[in-house]
Amino acid sequence: MKTKYLGFLLLCAGLANGASAQLGGIIVADNSYSAPVTLTGSVVAAGSLTFHSTLDGPASLVAAGNLNLQGNVGSSVTVGDVTAAGVFSFEADTFQSSGLVDAAGIMELHRAGATLTAARWLLEGQTRLIQAGTYTFRATSGNIVVTGQVQGPTTGTAILRLVVPHGTATVVQGLPSNVTVQILKSESGDAPATGRFINISTRGWVGTGDAVLIAGFVIKDGDRPVLIRAVGPTLADHGVNGELASTTIDLVDGQQNTVATNAGWNTLPGGAQDDLRAAAEAVGAFPLREGSRDAALLLRLPAGLYTMIVRGQNSSTGIALAEVYEAPSQ
Repeated sequence: MKTKYLGFLLLCAGLANGASAQLGGIIVADNSYSAPVTLTGSVVAAGSLTFHSTLDGPASLVAAGNLNLQGNVGSSVTVGDVTAAGVFSFEADTFQSSGLVDAAGIMELHRAGATLTAARWLLEGQTRLIQAGTYTFRATSGNIVVTGQVQGPTTGTAILRLVVPHGTATVVQGLPSNVTVQILKSESGDAPATGRFINISTRGWVGTGDAVLIAGFVIKDGDRPVLIRAVGPTLADHGVNGELASTTIDLVDGQQNTVATNAGWNTLPGGAQDDLRAAAEAVGAFPLREGSRDAALLLRLPAGLYTMIVRGQNSSTGIALAEVYEAPSQ
């Protein structure tokens, strides 16, 4: 058994810099592959793996170290389940997984405009959006869960687009001020990432006076049920420090008329609170802390331009998360 294992390691090293490589089994050392690689079986890597070209195969890939997909322009990655414990660095154009992608460490996305598709996504560590632009994650049959922090580019803004045809998308922690999350519901698992809008959110600092947090949105094609939340206190439950202790929402239409206000979802009648809980669960939003002074509204709005203004109660200041969801029809 020991002789076979050593022979396998020599085979991997010999193919690493050849015209092409076939890979499968256990790898104990760091390896870099400049030629296209085909996965002939499941791969478990104790070290770091770097792929500079196309990676193809339905097998699973587990990397205890760093996983670097540094494909050239036009390159693609097609794999099965992927588990990355270290830094998962992605620079190829497209990524396709037939199973679950679990990024337990840091995920770095270096190429704006890239589309990454998997059956399900679990982003447990920090997700770093290196360039300004749009990054699209698609889940063909399950959910997208982002439990770690999202870091935006050093200059410019970024959009994290989550497409969930058959599931839900959840972003647990707040967002930096230069990152916006869009959650879309496409019509089928093979639809492009330009489906129906169902969510937008932004995180930022709320001060006093004119230093408010603003989120604008447009409703077209008739009335839509909308869930609007200004999350402050509940952010502390998800590892955010300096959260706004109490929030208020003022919803204003395109003619600067105040449509609705709220200064704490726990001030609403019991039935309205139940409706808010049910709507949040239906759209995949994390629950608000019971008895918290987070603000929320659930209402049906006609077509038009709207602005959500988030302030702190009693001139309080801190970090808040502004969210707008298309809610299920009542």
